[in-house]
Amino acid sequence: MRRDRRPDGHCWDCGTAQPSFRAHVEATAGPGAAAVSDRGLRRAVNADAMALVTAGPWTIGVVCDGVSMSPRSERAARVAAQTGAATLAARLEAGALPEDAHHRAAVRAGRAVAALAASVDAAPACTYVAATAGPQGLWCGSVGDSRAYWLPDHGPGMALTEDDTGEHDALAAWLGADAPEPEPHIRSYRPPGPGRLLLCTDGLWRYLPDPDSLRVHLTPHPSAIRATTARLSDIQPPASRPPNVRQSDDLADRTRLDGSRLASSPLGDARPDGASHPDDAGIPDGGELLDGGGLLDEARALVAHALDAGGHDNVTALLIAVPAPMARDVSGPFGPRAVPRTC
Repeated sequence: MRRDRRPDGHCWDCGTAQPSFRAHVEATAGPGAAAVSDRGLRRAVNADAMALVTAGPWTIGVVCDGVSMSPRSERAARVAAQTGAATLAARLEAGALPEDAHHRAAVRAGRAVAALAASVDAAPACTYVAATAGPQGLWCGSVGDSRAYWLPDHGPGMALTEDDTGEHDALAAWLGADAPEPEPHIRSYRPPGPGRLLLCTDGLWRYLPDPDSLRVHLTPHPSAIRATTARLSDIQPPASRPPNVRQSDDLADRTRLDGSRLASSPLGDARPDGASHPDDAGIPDGGELLDGGGLLDEARALVAHALDAGGHDNVTALLIAVPAPMARDVSGPFGPRAVPRTC
C-alpha cells in the first residue's frame, strides 16, 4: 500500500514538501552519544540530517546541511549522512586507518549525492562533517561549513574543522554533481582530558560561534527540556497548539516519553512495526531513542538556544561523550598505534 508521502517527505501526487516531515528528530547511540535536529522557526522543511552509529570501539557521527539554493537539498543531506556513516562503520570495522576511512566516506557520500541529480543544472547539494571517537583518539572530516568542536570539561575548547567559504562567506566546497570529487579536511586529536565532541550545522554555530559560548549553553535549562518535550509529546490539537510549537515528525509522534525502544535508522525514519524502510538497507541501527544519558538534554539545550535566538535556519547538534585520558599506544582489534595530539 502506498504511503501518503515519499521517503524524502514530499507528496506522492503533487510533489509538495510536507512541513511536518522530520520537523524535529532525536537520536541516540547508547548513553554516550545523542543528536537533535529541528526545522527552526523560519524554514518550510528541515534540510539538515544526521547519522549516529557505533562500530566496535568507535562512535560515529555525521551531520549534513542541505544547500538551500539547490533542489531536494533535504534528500541530499539524508543520503550523504547515511552513506558517510555506513562507510565509516564498514571501513573502521575492517581495520582501515581512520584517515583513510574518513576520506573514503566523504568521497562515497559525494558520489551518492551526485547520483541524485537530474542534470548538473539541477543538482541536489549539501555540506558534510563526520567524526569518529574511539580509544585511539578523535578524527574529523569536513566539506563545506558544517563544523566540529572539541568542548573539554576543563580548559579551552577549539574548532576541529575549517570552513570551505569564500567572499561574503559563500560556500566554496560542497557535495553534489555540480562540485568536484570531495577533498575533505581531515584532522585528528588526542584529548588530554574528558569532554564533548560536537558536530553542528550553521543553524547553531551562527548563534554560538566559539567553543566557550557553546560549552556554556550545554547545561540544560528546565524550560528548554519542557519545550522539547512538548514538541515530542504533541498532545495538543492543532487548533490549540501555540504558534511556535509545531507538530513533530513521524519519529517524534511515535517516540514514547518513557524511553521505550523503537526500531530506527540513523536518520530517525522509524516505523512502528519495527520494519526497516527500503532506504535504510545496509545502514547500521541508530540505537535507542530518548536514552543517551544527559547528552540528549545537552543537545536539546543547544538547539533550544538557537530557536530562542530566532531559529532562522534548520539547526542540528550532535554530541559524543569522550572519556580520557586516552593511551598513546593502544592494542586491540585495530592493532597498536601511536596517536599524535594533532595532525
